[in-house]
Amino acid sequence: MKRAVAIEMDMQVYDPYTDLAAVRSASAESVADLGAVLAEVDFVTAHCPHNEGAYGMIGAAQLARMRSTAIIVTTARGGRPAPAHVVNKEVLG
Repeated sequence: MKRAVAIEMDMQVYDPYTDLAAVRSASAESVADLGAVLAEVDFVTAHCPHNEGAYGMIGAAQLARMRSTAIIVTTARGGRPAPAHVVNKEVLG
């Protein structure tokens, strides 16, 4: 996050488990609804474990909301992504 701040990126964080003060101290804005901001962002990074809460977080419906030029980087851990995570021409147009 320090590097993102250094190049003046606006950061929005969706994390139902992180303390709001921690998000603010990192110069980021907390987002309550991931789906609502996907159409506005250029980059999405996912840093989450493979669990019930994270499974399917980014699927076909979420990809369809995003800009065609948006980039997704995932460092998610464990398991395999759901089939909806597979990006294909039908989803992105």
